[in-house]
Amino acid sequence: MRINSKGKKFNFSAQLTFYDQLLSTLAYSAYASLALFIQIFSSVRIIKTMEEPNFVLTAKYSLLTICFCNIYDFYRTMAHIQYVMGGESGSLFFIVPGLASLVLFIVFDMKMLFLIWRSQNLAVMNEPQQLRKKLTSFYIKFYLGLFLFLTLNFFFADEELMIIASHFFLLPQIAHNIRLGQKPNFSFYYLFGYIGSRYMILIYERGCP
Repeated sequence: MRINSKGKKFNFSAQLTFYDQLLSTLAYSAYASLALFIQIFSSVRIIKTMEEPNFVLTAKYSLLTICFCNIYDFYRTMAHIQYVMGGESGSLFFIVPGLASLVLFIVFDMKMLFLIWRSQNLAVMNEPQQLRKKLTSFYIKFYLGLFLFLTLNFFFADEELMIIASHFFLLPQIAHNIRLGQKPNFSFYYLFGYIGSRYMILIYERGCP
């Protein structure tokens, strides 16, 4: 007998063998790793276009959306590390998606973040003092947002509103497009590879039995 968060009683019974748990963990690891490798590959293609001397195109990316993706990737990294340290059946399978999340966050996400920030702050690029001041202020805000997101997920990870709000990756991008008033012309890699593939893990975690 169990009591859910709304106070209603329901019967629940589940017995998983060691073999079942191992297969379930392996399936998730393979699925999450696939989604993460799609994101890494898409990030590489996006960064190549950002490194070209076309700041107008790079400025069309929403800085807030990329910040959101950065923070979410760090959260996924910490979640996978927690799974590995849990010591349950097949927990070592979480090492692969954990490392992939970490590489995505440190190497690719942070580089994309800086390139987009640079494209939107060209006025201070030739003023070292102003550049350091603005960049420091930006990273302070970023890490405060990261801390706030982790804190909210610690207390409200299973709340419906938190689940919905934490996957609104495209909302800031839509607002950014409206503010610019220009046709975005985003690539397949950005919409479906970098952002869209993030919903693969959400669907698996919340939709699979």
